[in-house]
Amino acid sequence: MKRRIAILGLLCFLLLVPFSELRADTVTVGYPTTPGTAFYAVLDAGFPGAAEFTLLGGTNVTSIDVTLISVAATTADLSLQSALTGSPTIFDSAVFALAAPVSPNSFLIQTFSLTVNSLLAPGTYFLELSGSANEGGWMVSDGTLVSNGGTAPNGAWLFSTFDQNGNPLNTPAWVFFQDSTGICSPSSPCNSPTYAVNVAATPEPGTVLLLASGLVAGALKMRRAVAKRYRGESLVTGIEA
Repeated sequence: MKRRIAILGLLCFLLLVPFSELRADTVTVGYPTTPGTAFYAVLDAGFPGAAEFTLLGGTNVTSIDVTLISVAATTADLSLQSALTGSPTIFDSAVFALAAPVSPNSFLIQTFSLTVNSLLAPGTYFLELSGSANEGGWMVSDGTLVSNGGTAPNGAWLFSTFDQNGNPLNTPAWVFFQDSTGICSPSSPCNSPTYAVNVAATPEPGTVLLLASGLVAGALKMRRAVAKRYRGESLVTGIEA
């Protein structure tokens, strides 16, 4: 009788653990890929940048990934918020430590993750990235939108001293620079910064059934056998290897 209880306990454990491991994150909205050729220098003090996205329904967001670049050791502040001006609601925030490149006169591209684990209501959200030293920035994406559960414009919000057409502003303000319009160009497009809003992916019912039956068979075999920036003239900063 004790052997039978032990086998059943082992079976329950085996059934529970793989289900949680199968819940790998999937992108619900964002621009998750970068060609690795340019970045927004938004880590300069006082000149942050931001990405905008809209969730079409209530969404259990697990995390948000951003791809950054550093030319020296520095830090970056990322916040998920309801707006860029006024007194926005801050849903989550984190400070990332960007490592220095191994070799002098080189750069290091890294992906960081902001943990959210919250049910976000339908609506528009902003990811604001800032820093205190101009030692890196936010990688420009390839402009390919993933829109499984939301939508997002292809462009970048930059706290700028001039408008979309290059005209100087009396005071710095948030300006949306979009793909190849205005001061942006086809050869140096202002694509969205690289980011991915993630949700937990659940396995198909058929997959769960197959997994469960396989685990049962495995447990039975075990019973018989024994008893895991922007700042400067150019909006987009190119990378030279």
